[in-house]
Amino acid sequence: MTIGFKKSSCVKEIEKLQEKREKRRLQQQELRWKRAQEVVVNSPNHEILCMIRDFRASLDYRPLTDHDPVQIDEHRICVCVRTRPLNKKELAMKDLDVTTVPSKDVVMVHEPKQKVDLTRYLENQTFRFDYAFDENSTNEMIYS
Repeated sequence: MTIGFKKSSCVKEIEKLQEKREKRRLQQQELRWKRAQEVVVNSPNHEILCMIRDFRASLDYRPLTDHDPVQIDEHRICVCVRTRPLNKKELAMKDLDVTTVPSKDVVMVHEPKQKVDLTRYLENQTFRFDYAFDENSTNEMIYS
């Protein structure tokens, strides 16, 4: 025999708010992705942005998500890093996001370089941490 408990209206409302928040976050993420894809060809950073996009397309992304079971090892020190999205001022200056978080413990920084013959290329530096979070990670996920 099972006893069914009815959810209060307050709990139902909170669940609705959480669902709406998740939908908004997904929409914002899609919008950011679309904006990133819309490259202004006249931009001085067009070539670099294309190189970064091509490099990211070759990566196997496995960042942490809210649904991943996280094993937290007990250490005295745990080093975590979180990247942030570009702010309005940086976007207005047509700056580029040169960081990539391909997995739960790696951050890559793409540094544009120029050879002696003036050809441009990317130097991709990899940094490893205990945990790495991208700009889409929630505060709850990071602090848990």
